[in-house]
Amino acid sequence: MMREGIVLTGRKSFGYFAVIWSGQFISGIGSGLTAFALGVFVFRATGSAAAVSLVELLAFHCRAGRGD
Repeated sequence: MMREGIVLTGRKSFGYFAVIWSGQFISGIGSGLTAFALGVFVFRATGSAAAVSLVELLAFHCRAGRGD
């Protein structure tokens, strides 16, 4: 049994793509800024560059796992 889906063509499909792409772009910027701010916070709290590098490494690992 075949399921029929919605087939989008032309301007309508690009409009949906643009909305999703814009949301992902803004989300990526927010994630990057959050990781940076967390690194600054950790450095101010601990004064340790090693702690900052660990936080940034874990933040990068999470972003890479999601495909950002």
